[in-house]
Amino acid sequence: MDTLTGWTVELGFDTYVFWPAADPERQLALFADEVVPAVRERVDAQRSGR
Repeated sequence: MDTLTGWTVELGFDTYVFWPAADPERQLALFADEVVPAVRERVDAQRSGR
């Protein structure tokens, strides 16, 4: 999550390609339910100075 947050804040990335290595349904669920919300929260916090 730190890497995606850094790329978003420091490099301006706004799009990422999701490419699961195995068990795509489980990885998609984890990515959508855990990673995306956490990265959004961290990006918002860094951009607002929190």
